[in-house]
Amino acid sequence: MELRKVPISEVIPWDKNPRGILKTDFERLKKQIRKLGIYKPLLACKEDGKYVVLGGNMRIRALQELGMKEVDVSVVKAPTEREKIEYSLSDNDRAGYYEEERLAELVYPYLKEINLEDYKVDLGSLVSLKKICEGLGPGGDENADLDKELSEGQDLDSVDITINIPRRFKDQIIKWLANGERENPVGLGNGILKRCELL
Repeated sequence: MELRKVPISEVIPWDKNPRGILKTDFERLKKQIRKLGIYKPLLACKEDGKYVVLGGNMRIRALQELGMKEVDVSVVKAPTEREKIEYSLSDNDRAGYYEEERLAELVYPYLKEINLEDYKVDLGSLVSLKKICEGLGPGGDENADLDKELSEGQDLDSVDITINIPRRFKDQIIKWLANGERENPVGLGNGILKRCELL
């Protein structure tokens, strides 16, 4: 691994990056960079004369939008797709967690000085990649019980669920839910909304 300062024009996002970011969170990220500066190098491999970002794809986008000319890059050797995936997973792996009470005690004296809206913390539990691939990927049986109960017409206790999604994905998600493509990780069974008479 080698740390280099390079022109941002030589740095490109990884075209297979599986991570996304909401617009509001992206704006928060840019605000943090403007306030705190760049204190963490991007993780990248050299490929065809460019630095391909394996860790920090949201940051490179933010840095480009902020008009940065140079960026620090931690260069690793990743000649295969498997190695690129492993570096990317490792860079984004959440190994630690916040102890909620200690975090609150740490921040509390500075409530008037720190804009808490500028930061989000994750207090949820970790999910293994294996579970995601087995349960939600092609052929997964994450929704087998739900499919069975709905197809048999059993009465179910119900709850209201509100899901906030970007408006541009609304039609696609309704289509997935309505058609229930089993091979699609977002689909549920064989048309859950149709069977619930919502479509």
